[in-house]
Amino acid sequence: MRKAITMFLCSIALLTFSSCGYSDNKQDRIIEMFDSFGYSKNCVILSSDQLVVGEIHYDRDQITYNGRKCNIEYLDDKGFYSYTYDPENMSVELLFTDYETFEFTHLGSVVLLADIANAFFSDNCFWFRTDDPEKDEFAQIYYIWNIDTQTATIADSDDVTREYEYSVNKNRSKDYSFSESESRNRLYVTCNQTGETKEINRSVLNSFEQGKKIRNTMRINVLTSFNVCRVFDRNGDIYFSTYFEVGFLGYPCIYYVVKWNFETEECEYYTSVYFDEYQNSLVDMYIIDENAELEG
Repeated sequence: MRKAITMFLCSIALLTFSSCGYSDNKQDRIIEMFDSFGYSKNCVILSSDQLVVGEIHYDRDQITYNGRKCNIEYLDDKGFYSYTYDPENMSVELLFTDYETFEFTHLGSVVLLADIANAFFSDNCFWFRTDDPEKDEFAQIYYIWNIDTQTATIADSDDVTREYEYSVNKNRSKDYSFSESESRNRLYVTCNQTGETKEINRSVLNSFEQGKKIRNTMRINVLTSFNVCRVFDRNGDIYFSTYFEVGFLGYPCIYYVVKWNFETEECEYYTSVYFDEYQNSLVDMYIIDENAELEG
C-alpha cells in the first residue's frame, strides 16, 4: 500500500514538474518565437494527419478519389503520389495529384494477391509489401509498379533492406546517403562520391541565432528533444526537419526545418509548420525549387 501511494505521489510530482514548462503563456511565447523567425512557402510537409502546402493545411482524411481515401506516399515539385485501396477485392488505384488544382491524374490500376502490409514510393515506383500467396509459411514479397513503364515486377522481401523501405529522405538523393542513430538524435550524412561522412546533432543549433533560441527554450520544455524526422537535399544543401513539443501532451506542436550545407557545415533556419493537434509522425518533406514557387 505504501509503495502504491509513493508511486502515485511520484507520478503527480512528475506531471507537475513536466507541465510547468507548458503554461498557456509560455506556449504563446514559443509560437511567437517561431513566427518571428520567418517563413518559407516552398516547404511541403506531409504528417500522419495533414498535408501542408505553403500555408494551407489539408486534412488527409478529406483527400479522396472515387469515394476512397488517398494514401499519400510521396511529395514532388508539382504534386503528390498516392493510391486508394479496396480491401474487399484488393484493388489499387495509382494517382498523381496537383497541389494547386487538386486535379487527379490516374496512373494505373492493379489487383494485389494479398492484403497490404506496408506501402511506399521510391525510384518512380509504388511498392506494396504483402504476404506471399504461393507459400504456406510466413513469407513476404514486394509488388512494384513503375510509373514510367507502367509495368509491374515482384521482389522477395529479403532483397530489400529496411533502410530502403523506411528511408529518411524517401531515397531521393543520388549525391548523399543518410543513416540515423538508434535514438534518432544524430543524422549521419555520407557523400556518395567521396565516401566522407559528417554528423548532424543537437550541437548544430548553437551555430545560428534562431537555433540558440530554440535550444534555450528546449531547456524549459523538458520533453522536447532534438530528433531528425525527415531529410531533403538539393545542390549540396541538406534540409532536415525536427519536432518541437509546444503543449505538454504533444499538441500544439511545431515541426521546424533547418538548412545545412555539407561542404561548409554552415547552418541556417529555414521555416516551420505549426499544428494545433498531435501528429503521430512526419511522413515526408519536400522543398519546392525556388524557381517554381507556389502561390501563397
